[in-house]
This record gives sequence, C-alpha cells and structure tokens, in this order.
Amino acid sequence: MIFIRDQKKRQNFEKEALSHLDSLYYAALKLAGHQQDAEDLVQETYSKAFSHLNQLRDLVKIKPWLYQIMVNTWKNWRSKRSKEVVLDHTEEWEGWLTQNAQINPQSHLMNPEKEIIDRELCETVESALMHLPSHYRVVVFLSDIEGFSYKEISEIIGRPIGTVMSRLSRARSHLSHMLKKYKERA
Repeated sequence: MIFIRDQKKRQNFEKEALSHLDSLYYAALKLAGHQQDAEDLVQETYSKAFSHLNQLRDLVKIKPWLYQIMVNTWKNWRSKRSKEVVLDHTEEWEGWLTQNAQINPQSHLMNPEKEIIDRELCETVESALMHLPSHYRVVVFLSDIEGFSYKEISEIIGRPIGTVMSRLSRARSHLSHMLKKYKERA
C-alpha cells in the first residue's frame, strides 16, 4: 500500500512540477543569459527537485520551491564561475523575440508600425533588465514577471523581506533611469 501511495505522490508531483517547465525555462534564460546554460540550469533544477521531492510538504507551494532550487543552483554556478553573466548577445534575444512573436496567434492582427515599436520597446526593456546587477534582476523577474509575493521571493532567494523590498525598489529605479533614454527618443 505504501508503494502505491508513493507512486501516486510521485505522479502528482511530476504532473505539477512539469506544468511549470516553460516558466522556469524563461526564468533560467533571464538568470543565465544563454540558451544552453538555461537548459542546463532547468535540467539540474528538476533533477534536484525529483531527488528531494520528499522535502516538499505542500504541492500548492511547488512553484516557489522549484524557483528556490533554481536560484540556489544558479548562485552556486556563479560562485564556481566567479564572474557575473551579462548578456551582450542582442542577436540571440532578437531571434527569440521574433520567434515568440510569430507564435502569438494575434500577431497577424497587429499593424506593422505598432509591431516595430513594440519589438523595439521589448528589446529595450530586455536589454535594460539584463544589464541590472544579478541580485536586482532576480527580484524584478520574480516579482514583476512571475508575480511572486515579497514573502515568496524572500524564501526563494533566502533573504529577509526588507532586503527583497529594498532590492526591488533599487532595481526599479535603475530600470526607470535606463528606460528614460528610450522614452526621450520616442
């Protein structure tokens, strides 16, 4: 009977964990900056999650738990590599953005001028985000893109809520300053 219960738990865990695969991959791209590194980061995150699934008490909290594993894995990678990853490969992002724009089912309804402006804005925001220091980039991504609460971000990155709020405020200020140049051109 225990085997069947464990097997059912594992199946539920797998289903729920894999439902966050795309979200984690997108986050990994933001953290790692390169497709191959992002793929490796996600793979290692899932490997660790599956080997420690008994540590997850509540399946409802699986998404923040997976992000916590991924952020910790990424921090370990960075400390091993002893250098900050900064994305200067705008061609990779342009390709990714173009590819994802083609996937958008509403893209055929957009006018060309709006599409160019939207693409330029998206590229500018992506570039500004990638030029933030990593400890700021992580909190902005987790808060503004993934929608985690301060408490969840605090648990994911292992820092007090006050630190999360401070980093988020500073990150948004930096982004605002970097994006002001775009606004002045528009």
